Amino acid sequence: PYFKTLPNCILASIILVALKGMFLQFLDLKALWSISIIDFAVWIVTFAGTVLLDVDLGLLVGVGFALLTVIIRSQRPYSCLLGQVPGTDIYKDVGVYKIAEETPNIKIFRFDSALFFANAEFFKSSLYKLTVDPN
Repeated sequence: PYFKTLPNCILASIILVALKGMFLQFLDLKALWSISIIDFAVWIVTFAGTVLLDVDLGLLVGVGFALLTVIIRSQRPYSCLLGQVPGTDIYKDVGVYKIAEETPNIKIFRFDSALFFANAEFFKSSLYKLTVDPN
């Protein structure tokens, strides 16, 4: 009842001001892409679902997609061997950083996830593949 007498251009202005924060999030997409492609994909899927379907359904699609990415990331996490960067106390992935040197007779295995039943077999196979297979 309060907005019934207002002209449409005033109503449109109110909506644009209310959505200003959402429109400014488009500027953050480039940074989000460089930080995490998966989080970028969650943002895009949620945005597209909200625009194409409805706010409620779009948010539901976004939450579902985010949960799916969490499940996938926890089942197949990143794992690597670490080596020391010469002259520092920093350890990096020896497969990515060629300057990193492995410590003789010591293997440092990195597993980027919590260890639980869904990824236990992947942990074991990654550990054996990157270090020494006891079999």
